[in-house]
Amino acid sequence: MFQINKYQKKQVSILNQRIEKYKVRSLFCEICLSNNYKILSKEDRYGIRMDYGICKICGLIQSVKKFENASYSEFYERFYNNIYSFSEEKFKSKFFENRKKVGEKIYKFLNKNIHLKKEIKILEIGCGTGGIVACFSEKGFDTLGIDLSSEDIKFGLNKNLKLLHKSIDDLKKNQKFDLIISMRSLEHIPDPNSFLLKVKKHMTEDGFIYINVPSLNSLFYTDKVNVINLKRQFHFAHVYFYSIDTLSNLMFKNNFKRVVINQKIESIWSKNLKNTNYEVKNFFIKTFIQILILKYFKSLIIFKNIFKFYIKKLIQTKLK
Repeated sequence: MFQINKYQKKQVSILNQRIEKYKVRSLFCEICLSNNYKILSKEDRYGIRMDYGICKICGLIQSVKKFENASYSEFYERFYNNIYSFSEEKFKSKFFENRKKVGEKIYKFLNKNIHLKKEIKILEIGCGTGGIVACFSEKGFDTLGIDLSSEDIKFGLNKNLKLLHKSIDDLKKNQKFDLIISMRSLEHIPDPNSFLLKVKKHMTEDGFIYINVPSLNSLFYTDKVNVINLKRQFHFAHVYFYSIDTLSNLMFKNNFKRVVINQKIESIWSKNLKNTNYEVKNFFIKTFIQILILKYFKSLIIFKNIFKFYIKKLIQTKLK
């Protein structure tokens, strides 16, 4: 469990009481419509009471309960910033600058794989304080950001960014974008099928969507021991924890064509103009094996870091 202060603990306690009154929209997996799970944890990293499990039919790691939108809206407005310590102005400034740097990385990744013309229109869904929007706007792109956090939008508007306190449902039907950016947003969305259908309606015929999500695969590509912890990935705001396989399942099911994807799950997708009638694949065994290997991998990284530390000390001693 994360180390949290007294105020955060109080907020978690209040949320645990509120959750009992939240309306459950679904107990079923959005990819394969099964409700057959292997439970991995009974609470998230903050101590919020939620069941997290692997779907035994497709292998997607997820929170078992998916609530109504009104419940999630209350969580984001009332609890999200308080529990995640995002409410302080100095943090928002730091987060904004960090997101500008992330935007630069996204720009380079996109430009490497698809050529970005200056006249394209860009939409970022879940823009937060607007750091990524700022990055693309400064490069001359017509960029709009939308988010459900009124606090974050207010912060970004003070920087003269084109932001709206709206969801994709609130956009005009005829609003089309050549590029849609979903940076660490898809995992927050309880009904990704409905979301992706709406995304397609707002994409131009030859448009793209960039998706980046926290991934099981990325845990094998870090030296940070504290990150190599599956439970660390479980928190109320994240309904799903994807892998390359399960995200591909979701996207293929919704008739998207993969342009590129890597182990960090930086990915680009286009519309598949042909109806493929994709049959969802079962990655349960593969996902479960990856989780088991992760425990031993963490021990290996600890040993590797200790070895590197002593080798460094030895070299420094010999150089003296």
